[in-house]
Amino acid sequence: QVEGFFRLSGSQSVILEFKEKYDNGTLTNIPPDTDPHVIAGLLKLFFREMPEPLLTFPLYQDFIDSTNLEDKDQLIRFKELIALLPDTNRAILYKLLPFLNRITSLSSVNKMHSSNLAIVFSVNIFKRENASPIDAMMESKYGNEIVQRMIEWSDKLVFE
Repeated sequence: QVEGFFRLSGSQSVILEFKEKYDNGTLTNIPPDTDPHVIAGLLKLFFREMPEPLLTFPLYQDFIDSTNLEDKDQLIRFKELIALLPDTNRAILYKLLPFLNRITSLSSVNKMHSSNLAIVFSVNIFKRENASPIDAMMESKYGNEIVQRMIEWSDKLVFE
């Protein structure tokens, strides 16, 4: 219940300190009084540093193509594409989407609607391989739409 959760930055030095401790195996717990924006920053950093995005390079165009479908058909296509993800990616996505949906349920306090969260997350979990910064910017509308729909449909994508 923090305004701007995932949109506002936590302390970069604290985020990097936690990351370093995690990477070398010395981070066992994050203290309960840690700034929530630091924790959000750690999660975004995790996705940003993945060697391949959560929604994988090979499925990029298939997800883009799904944006031309009617809602019912797009939902079916999302399920088909998610089934093609590596097991680990799918397991992470199945945790991430309901979590982000839960954040939207508190949007009256945190000001993070599904569209805001999609903007924050799409650049890290959905991208084309070897895209130039200009291409990535031009194509971001597709990623935003796809991730926003996934957040909004998380209950249909994850639990059916």
